[in-house]
Amino acid sequence: MLSPEQLAFFRLQGYLHLPNYVSATDLAELQQQVATFSASLSAEFVSQQQQYLAGQWCQGTFQLFRANQLSTFIPAACIALGEAKFNAMISTLLEDEAVAMYDSLLVKSCLASEIIWHRDMWHSIDTRIITVGIYLDDAHAGQGALRVVPGTHLMPDELCQLEQQVKQGTLSPVDVAAKAGDVIIHDVNLLHCSTPHIGLTPRRTIYSEFRAARDVEQNPRYPAQWLKLRKAHQQLLQQRYTAPNDIALFQQQQQLNQQLMQIHVQIEAGHYCFHPPQVKR
Repeated sequence: MLSPEQLAFFRLQGYLHLPNYVSATDLAELQQQVATFSASLSAEFVSQQQQYLAGQWCQGTFQLFRANQLSTFIPAACIALGEAKFNAMISTLLEDEAVAMYDSLLVKSCLASEIIWHRDMWHSIDTRIITVGIYLDDAHAGQGALRVVPGTHLMPDELCQLEQQVKQGTLSPVDVAAKAGDVIIHDVNLLHCSTPHIGLTPRRTIYSEFRAARDVEQNPRYPAQWLKLRKAHQQLLQQRYTAPNDIALFQQQQQLNQQLMQIHVQIEAGHYCFHPPQVKR
């Protein structure tokens, strides 16, 4: 469980770094299954699964870029998202039952470009929404690691104003380097970015967004049936954590994923500051 000091840090700063959170055994299993799945993909298969998968070409080789509904493809995803201790920690941060909105794998490779300053979304400070990143590879400062501006999750300023304050030095960003097996949690309101990924070795991170159940229930974007299925999905992940090789549970989860895909929901978009091009006169 989180200590009072960790909880206080998260409330004030808007992020929390948990080194060595995933055990060496679980990490090795995740890395192996992700590598096997990625190596099995073809551009044709990914194009047929566009609702789940996205790929990219890197020096003549087709590589996985993103996999949504990760547990559909990688059974070991239950290791990362189904552990009782993990779910209890998330519920503590949200101060309510946690609802996992999605689970996905992001692969940075082939000199991936930087991700500019943004908020995952903007929400009321009375609402609890967090993003959890589970790192399968090292992320070094200045080489694709997360950068955050502590405390900005509590600031009502427009994103472009915050970005300007960073450029002026009024706000100071912090590099949050991570090792494989680390977990980094941040409030989706927190201003953050990442520098370009240097090198050709892939950097893989599992991301999931969690919200307080009470907030999802009050949000008209999300039908009651969708919320019911998401809760059932999370319960199945927890069951599979204790029985990862149970084929019946895995098949139930695949069926749930299909039902979820049939209910169209539009998760709120991220917030970016776009600067119009300068026109010479």
